[in-house]
Amino acid sequence: MKYLILFLAFLLLIFNCGLINNQTKHKVTIRGTISNTASLKTSKTKSVNSFTLFDTKKILVFNSTGSYSVFDIQNNSFEAYAKSNTAVAISFLSAENKFIGCLHAQGLNVLPLVSLKDGDNTIIDLGKLILDSTNVLSESNPFGKEIGLNDSEISWYKEVGAYFECLSNNVDADNDGIVDIIDNKYLLVNTIFSFSAGYFGINDTTPPLVIDTSDFIIQYQLRICGGKAIAPKDTHIIFAGPEQEPYSTIYRSGLSYEKDCFLTCFLNYDSQIGLWLPFKKGKYTLTIDGKNYTINYYNVCPKKFLIIPKPTVHTGANNKIISISIDYRSCDNNPIVADNFVNQVQLQLKAENQRMLCELGTLYEPSDAIEYFEKYNFTLTKSVSLEELVFIGVNYQDLLGNEYRVGWTKK
Repeated sequence: MKYLILFLAFLLLIFNCGLINNQTKHKVTIRGTISNTASLKTSKTKSVNSFTLFDTKKILVFNSTGSYSVFDIQNNSFEAYAKSNTAVAISFLSAENKFIGCLHAQGLNVLPLVSLKDGDNTIIDLGKLILDSTNVLSESNPFGKEIGLNDSEISWYKEVGAYFECLSNNVDADNDGIVDIIDNKYLLVNTIFSFSAGYFGINDTTPPLVIDTSDFIIQYQLRICGGKAIAPKDTHIIFAGPEQEPYSTIYRSGLSYEKDCFLTCFLNYDSQIGLWLPFKKGKYTLTIDGKNYTINYYNVCPKKFLIIPKPTVHTGANNKIISISIDYRSCDNNPIVADNFVNQVQLQLKAENQRMLCELGTLYEPSDAIEYFEKYNFTLTKSVSLEELVFIGVNYQDLLGNEYRVGWTKK
């Protein structure tokens, strides 16, 4: 579990290459106090690297859209701030930015800042904190008190957290014990899931209430984002593995450079059936300019975690589209509170031959860049007729940074 939560925090940043250090515009308060009392029977006082929690001098807080903040420890206590409607991870660092541990509250390795008791003014008091290996355990349980998630929603986050467990060693690419984000050498790994879900609704004709997810054909892309300090100087970048049974079907689908990072995608492409297949669990090697980096990867079937965003088109005079509403459902058709799981949403309206008619909403924006992200009702900003529309793509990021591309067609 070493570095697990910190890796998850990095994973949250995958779609926003430019990591943003921002201590302004934060609203939710998170407090904690370092304790010298081991109140849990199984607790230890030192981490696996011989630090104690009293060696902590800095608190590093990440959210799901690229912002991070550093807060100082004062009198063995901290007060940190984060934006609501994100999932944040909190790591504890020494004065030299050495990793000590990460918050692990009630079995969760992230704090989903959703369904908050007092909205943006919520104060989450973790109480006394102790160190168990590299898990920083909280005396106080914020769930059901400040954070109003039910048991099934908490279970969802626990399962997704377990999904990332295999990736826990990716946060220190050069193995120097220092958090890679500090010197811009991080490597972030994520999967994009794409599938067609059925027909979109029109006015009073809603989408089918029950969708058979067993019929979904899901295509996969593995996306890697790396810090500027290790960006390839040319296009020589290779992804190979897994270690025991390496694929011969891995293809790079792109490489781009941004201000503070580089971004590349890989496909496990089966040409006989024409599908992008999932990558197996295992260790992979990413080679950049002749230097090898080990990537631990684990991908579970996303059907276990799918949230189905069902769109309905609303028209007015002359059959012009006025708006599109989204109804979020679980795979067994139970209503979903999208704010508890979905971060940003973008709609793509297309005509025949994939001609783009318009895009609504946004993806990849830092959480502090926009005060409010639309998720439920999208109003068109240009004239589009229903006759032209044949396809709606509902693309969303969950609070942990994964992307889902869900396609809907006209019946």
